[in-house]
Amino acid sequence: MQYCLIEHLNDDTRLPKNCCYVALTQEAFYNLEKRNIQHILLEDYYTSGEIRGNTDEYLIDQLDWFDWFDNELKNIYPNARIQNLNLSSIYYYWLKYMVDNIILTSKIVERFIEVVKPDGVIFINNNHGKDYLKNYAHVLHFQAVESTYSRLFPLFCLKYNIPFKRLVINRKSKKQINVKRTLKSIMPKVFENYHALRKYFSSIKFLLNYNFDYNSANKKYNILYLSTENFIYNFSKDFNKVVEKNYLHNKGVIRHINLPFVVKNDISSTYNDIDQLDLNKYYGYKRKDDVENLYNWINNKCKNNVSEIVKTRMDLFIYTICPILIDLIPKYIDYYNEKKIDFIVASHIFSIHEHAALAATKLSKKTKSVYIHHGADAYDGKSRYFKLLRHCDYYFTTTVNEAEHEKSIRNKYGSKSPIIHHANYFSNIYF
Repeated sequence: MQYCLIEHLNDDTRLPKNCCYVALTQEAFYNLEKRNIQHILLEDYYTSGEIRGNTDEYLIDQLDWFDWFDNELKNIYPNARIQNLNLSSIYYYWLKYMVDNIILTSKIVERFIEVVKPDGVIFINNNHGKDYLKNYAHVLHFQAVESTYSRLFPLFCLKYNIPFKRLVINRKSKKQINVKRTLKSIMPKVFENYHALRKYFSSIKFLLNYNFDYNSANKKYNILYLSTENFIYNFSKDFNKVVEKNYLHNKGVIRHINLPFVVKNDISSTYNDIDQLDLNKYYGYKRKDDVENLYNWINNKCKNNVSEIVKTRMDLFIYTICPILIDLIPKYIDYYNEKKIDFIVASHIFSIHEHAALAATKLSKKTKSVYIHHGADAYDGKSRYFKLLRHCDYYFTTTVNEAEHEKSIRNKYGSKSPIIHHANYFSNIYF
């Protein structure tokens, strides 16, 4: 039997006949239900435990691969070795998220094919070939672009000699109008300036959240905040009892108050455009067509050659993000030393600048990092230690039990860092 896999479906889309229809997204599920068309889900053919397998063994195996990757990047960028920068580990969260996505999706696709043994596969979506990377903050993901299902199914059909056909439909049916997107296209500067102003006044409000008791003998710390959420605001009110000066970071711009003025300092990469970057001159760079053996581990886990998919993200990480990190980290260290920053405080690490600012604390002689976990959960996430905790000096959880759990994971992997406590700065927001 032929299987028709559907990600997107417009009201006027005509479906191929004599197929078993598979809804891959909520949108497809809704539209098939609306048409009263029988369909199945990929989830009908696997359980999460079956796909994930032994997660502890996988984690150790993956950590070995990251160690190898760190060393390979030092071979490409001698300055990374000189500065002792483990570049892939610095970006561990986003790289792991991307690699795990490919590996787990590959396992799902293969399980489905092995069970149903399709005579042919038809794939319907509206964004085949879409891979426009809007900014460097989240480019290692496959979000708002062609999905991993769309990229992987053709490769696995080829592996099993299954005929594959793709139907690309229009992005929107004629009846659908995205009002918000239309307004943004008409008045892009208005929206851009509106959000910029909101961000600016929010930062001023945060900086004014300050105890101006200059006579206090306890004031001795300079704090740089990377995040300004409400619970960080609550944290800062308590912390300000011992703070000499607050600094606020946003996209490489750091502000602080020097009454009656708001002072701004910029920390920017020498070259943000890879086409203008003389890597050999600035980083001792030796170009290779590819990092040797980079994809072997991933391909083995996928039981297929998925290099062409992973390469779209890896090239961006290796040849754009890494040079910018190498450039920015010493600049943040210099800023910390100049301003005598004692702590940086964050609740998320998202952008390249935030990664550089956090990594700089590990190389700084004085500046320490404080991370406040921005939620509460009840699952055994050992990998979170490697995603976040190991990069910080102090880590605050929301509950006592979470703190004890994170300590047990830290101790299991033989580390004394970070120092872990609990502090519920959510209480007066949600209760």
